[in-house]
Amino acid sequence: MSNTRPKLFVYGTLRSGGEHEMARYLRANGEFVGAAELPNAALYIVGQHPGVVRSPKIRGSVKGELFELNDEAVLARLDRYEDCDLEAPKDSEYLRRQRLVRVGKSRKVRAWVYEYNRSVEGLKPLAGGVFRPLRD
Repeated sequence: MSNTRPKLFVYGTLRSGGEHEMARYLRANGEFVGAAELPNAALYIVGQHPGVVRSPKIRGSVKGELFELNDEAVLARLDRYEDCDLEAPKDSEYLRRQRLVRVGKSRKVRAWVYEYNRSVEGLKPLAGGVFRPLRD
């Protein structure tokens, strides 16, 4: 794993088990590193997809996968898919933030994470912090 290529933690429709167009794009433009976990986070159902919320007050974690991306251009395309506009964060459904994720039992890696940028009031939490992507 390179220290210079951007890393991305995915927990929803972009996971390697999914056949969504953007999951296929990610696999074609990134390298699967392995299972990973985002501590101090909870997962909620937002329509047909999940949204992660992170806070030091949350005791759980979200399970997902770590990818190493070919280049920064991959993030720009994924930003559009995730409704993440870094220049208009208040209008964005998700915000891309750098977080430490656990890979394996003890290794920590700094990676980009798309965090849900709306209220979770009334949303259903996903027990265990795991989302299984639907097959298209």
